Amino acid sequence: MNKHFLQACVLVLAIFAGSYWFVGYIGAVFFGPIFANEDSGVAASAEQWPVLGPFEGKPSAISFATSYWPKVKAHCPGFKRFASDMSFKQLRDMRGDGSSEMDRLEIVFKISDEPLTIPASFLAHRQTCGFGVSPDGDNIRIQKDRCASVCLGYAIRQSHDYVAPL
Repeated sequence: MNKHFLQACVLVLAIFAGSYWFVGYIGAVFFGPIFANEDSGVAASAEQWPVLGPFEGKPSAISFATSYWPKVKAHCPGFKRFASDMSFKQLRDMRGDGSSEMDRLEIVFKISDEPLTIPASFLAHRQTCGFGVSPDGDNIRIQKDRCASVCLGYAIRQSHDYVAPL
């Protein structure tokens, strides 16, 4: 339901109740967002996944990225919530020969300068975030905790890379 519709309903009921109209007004202002299931501090947006592409580069890197994108999305629920503040930047192919734990294909997004959906506590504004998939497609590596927060959908602070199975 629309927050403003609920606020208007509470206000009308309060007016009909008599001289306690201010109680209805206060209730509409403070409780309307709760009943409407909206966070009054963050702009509402339709949940969607960030767009992957357009691509430039080696066809093998593009194929790898598109084939593992569903696994990355499944691991990163924050992407769906924060898609409007993320724009695809590039693919970075750092797969090498697969002998290093740092080998990966990074799917890189730029975070908005002034995000509307990503909480300020994530400190992710203006970040360039690389979400690296290991050459075997089994792990994700995110080097910045701010970017890992965007991926996971909650703030994390750690002094080392976020690495997890996909």
